[in-house]
Amino acid sequence: MRHSFFIHPYVIKRLIVLLLISFIVSWDFFFSYIAFTSLIFFLFRRKRIDEAHLRSSDNSLFLSPISGRCRVKDSGGKYRIMINMGVLEGYGVAMPFEGDITSFIETSEDTSFFNFIPLRKSKLIVSVKSETFGSAKIVLMRTGFIFRPYIWVRSGDRGLVGAYIGFIPFGGKVVIEMKNSVNLLVKDNTKVKIAETLLASNRIEHD
Repeated sequence: MRHSFFIHPYVIKRLIVLLLISFIVSWDFFFSYIAFTSLIFFLFRRKRIDEAHLRSSDNSLFLSPISGRCRVKDSGGKYRIMINMGVLEGYGVAMPFEGDITSFIETSEDTSFFNFIPLRKSKLIVSVKSETFGSAKIVLMRTGFIFRPYIWVRSGDRGLVGAYIGFIPFGGKVVIEMKNSVNLLVKDNTKVKIAETLLASNRIEHD
């Protein structure tokens, strides 16, 4: 069960304990809590990805790390692929292509909501080096007010295509920055699916 959701096993156990308590205390509270718990488990579900199938393919796969809609910008010799994650799309972030993690940085910026509520914008920047696609940055950004992105990989790790590397609670954005030496296969406002939609391929040079 712990591998089916982006929730710490400790939290899952406490949710189950509270469910049993609510069953004993009040039927009204029990059904309300059932609905709340079901919603949490649905939102934090971990989509099944056939990693074995992906790894049996060649290492030229460049797949979408999340589900959502993407935007593409080409400026200064670099591509920026920006994908907005919907609240109901699932919060997992998968490795878009195979490569080595060269660095990991967490940054934050203090701001405010309507100049009234203090907020802290946080983002995680993962630098990756791929034999196929070269150097790239994968940036995880939150859109919520409280929850920050989480990531499990660190410098020196080897990221395999389709493997989960983190998640963004209640939605956010993932930005991939890399040199425009690849052949993009998506356009603005394209609907993409995690570990399914091809974002780019090797650019083949012709003499």
